[in-house]
Amino acid sequence: MFKNWLLLILAIFISIFFCEVVVRARYSYKAPWYEELITQQGQVEIRQYRKNKLGLRDRDFEASKPSGCRRILILGDSFTYGGGVNNESDVFPKLLEKMLNQKIDIPGVENIEVLNGGMPGSLTDQWVDLLMKTEGYFQPDVVLVVFFLRDGTLVKSIPDFFDPIRNNIVERNRESILYRYLYSYRLLKDYIDRMLVANLYTQKINRSYLGDKKQTVEWEKAKSNILKIEQYENKRSAVTGLVVFPILAELNASYPFRAVCNTIMEFAVKNNIPAHSLLPAFMGLNGKDLWVSPYNQHPNEKAHLIAAQSMLPFTQDLLRKAERKRSGE
Repeated sequence: MFKNWLLLILAIFISIFFCEVVVRARYSYKAPWYEELITQQGQVEIRQYRKNKLGLRDRDFEASKPSGCRRILILGDSFTYGGGVNNESDVFPKLLEKMLNQKIDIPGVENIEVLNGGMPGSLTDQWVDLLMKTEGYFQPDVVLVVFFLRDGTLVKSIPDFFDPIRNNIVERNRESILYRYLYSYRLLKDYIDRMLVANLYTQKINRSYLGDKKQTVEWEKAKSNILKIEQYENKRSAVTGLVVFPILAELNASYPFRAVCNTIMEFAVKNNIPAHSLLPAFMGLNGKDLWVSPYNQHPNEKAHLIAAQSMLPFTQDLLRKAERKRSGE
């Protein structure tokens, strides 16, 4: 019995040893995943992008709208801004501008200008403020509200949501001898922790739209602000459209945020606001292939192109609707 137990223990240690050797040889482990996440998110924030006099990621436009020109203002957060995408021309507002100008089928319209009004970390209150600032400067014929699922929640930033969870994980890992010395255990533990955070994030997003009054307070505010934008532009004979930008993860039949996307679309339909969901355009794709990096889920150039292509027919319809309003039809 003693020999059997001794052989079993020895076999376990040998297995762990070889497993550790393989893991260290195959994987280049730099830091725990949560530290990589903070580092790469920080790199996005310090990048320098061209900005106009309004502080937006775009060129300056003429104060008076040229004859034969139609203008589109896109309101949104860092997804619209293009966080993590180096070239301004690869972000969907500029891609959409290029596509719209390649084939203009509206009589009397010679040029279409699109202003990227994306503001990193912003919510709908800031979008209303920006709309007022651009009233005399840009004079949009169409306003596109690009609504990322986070925009109707209190999950405003990494520090708000992630820091308390990360601190708890760090404290537990520091106390673990296995985590400190075994790469194989560290990889497994990191995977488990990431799944835990992903599940908490999923619950938080869903409850922000489908939960009780306290949980849905930001969504209620967002609805009010979207209606405010639509009513304001309607008085100016402009047209407002709503675009739903999904979270780019688990893009399959069991997509965990489908009910949220449906809720936002139902709100638009109920209030007669033209709306378009980008979820079908992304469905079936590998989410990680659409991210700026493995630790940054902002859309990359491929995702921005897909978004622009999906938005093109919807935006063309809005422009035609705006023309009908101009002519009094």
